[in-house]
Amino acid sequence: MVVAFYEPFAYDINFERCLEIVETHIKKGDTIYFLGCNGSLAACDTNLYHFSAICNACVKRRKRGLALLSEDINYEDFHHLRSDQNIIVNEFLESLDLKDVETIKKITFDEFDIGTAVMSSLISHLRQPNLDTKHHKKLILNFFKASLEAYLSVINHIEDKKFDLFYAYNGRLAPMRAGIRAAKKMKVDFYTHEITFNLKKYSLFFNALPHSISKNQEMMKAFWNESPEAVRISKGTDFYQAQAEGTLLGGQYSFTKNHTQGLLPENWDEDNHNIVLFNSSEDEFVAIGKEWQGGVYTSQFEGIKKISESISAFPGYHFYLRLHPNLMTADKSIVREFDQLKTQNFTIIPADSSISTYSLVNLADKVIAFSSTVGIEAAFRQKPTLILGKSLYQNLGSTYHPETHEDTMDLLLNKDLAHKDITGALIYGYFRSSYGIPFENYVPDSVFKGRFKGEYIDLPFWQKKWVLFFKKLQKLKKIS
Repeated sequence: MVVAFYEPFAYDINFERCLEIVETHIKKGDTIYFLGCNGSLAACDTNLYHFSAICNACVKRRKRGLALLSEDINYEDFHHLRSDQNIIVNEFLESLDLKDVETIKKITFDEFDIGTAVMSSLISHLRQPNLDTKHHKKLILNFFKASLEAYLSVINHIEDKKFDLFYAYNGRLAPMRAGIRAAKKMKVDFYTHEITFNLKKYSLFFNALPHSISKNQEMMKAFWNESPEAVRISKGTDFYQAQAEGTLLGGQYSFTKNHTQGLLPENWDEDNHNIVLFNSSEDEFVAIGKEWQGGVYTSQFEGIKKISESISAFPGYHFYLRLHPNLMTADKSIVREFDQLKTQNFTIIPADSSISTYSLVNLADKVIAFSSTVGIEAAFRQKPTLILGKSLYQNLGSTYHPETHEDTMDLLLNKDLAHKDITGALIYGYFRSSYGIPFENYVPDSVFKGRFKGEYIDLPFWQKKWVLFFKKLQKLKKIS
């Protein structure tokens, strides 16, 4: 079998996971091609502004990692364009209409949803769901250039080398999705790889992105049905316990570690019918793809605004909006939007508040979420839970999914609304806590660091400091 690994990003820890998978194919005796980057991407998610210091460090780290493999493999620069394709790229860039985010998301090339991919990368990094496309025009064009060149190059590699199987990290971000879409066009089976909630395991998604709702639910249900009942219930319960304690992934992705257990808003009144809404950081989901589009409202802000206006006519009901902690680093305009919604029976809890998320969930009469994990956590805790957007757990049977604003209000105003069966929540929790392929060669210290074959794929101290300087400069450029 001829297997390709398309991994232009070698500077972060996902590279070690890639090496782990490469080793499994070396053991099988497969012919392996590693498609890396020698610094030709005009922009990438590791190096938005193409600083040579970051490129050089990424290349050095990749060379050191590949040298640790048990056998030499075929290395190729991913960049592999024909001369006529340079003309195609330039003409495509000249034709682009960059009027606004929605216009850009609709841009396609061949079978590649390139506009959505580019916006997914940029919105994630700039933390601006409605970013100023004129202000960031050069960066947007560089991402389009990099992504289209990657798409065409991977197609050329497939035509030349006849890959049987193709691997890439994640697949959501622009240059990575380019490779996935190229493999799909050429009818080559592919896997995307990602972390799991267990640091000692990794996950693979066959012919799908890790964000695919349908693929995740297919995998969750199969994993549940194939496992002993006692184990799956116990492990499913353990997931929610660990999530509440902030111990999943070593606690490094815990959004509640600064919360004070038992702390509630000063105006919390048990005599009210208390409804708590947990929003998501909208920039995470605004450009994932068609499967994540839709829901009751066109945006989270529109939905929260309509609910706040409607609930104001009903004394005895109080609505608490718990802003997602991720919004502490998002564009300030997002938070300012919500501030205008405060009314007598509508309270906003800031993103940096130490008020306890789990105290809110445990004492709420109802919980509302858009896409965040707290929705299924509330359902597990036997709270009537409404989901107003798309989520990985949406069809598991533990949550309510209204289709209109009127449906939403009917459910919210129904004080006798029962919680749903928690089996779906257990299915989700069991999958998150237990699914994955154990590492054999990689030993993680944390989410961000570990040893491959007993060695850290490290860089000289001076080079790490130099990269850190340019990473800080990159951060400053993002907000300028």
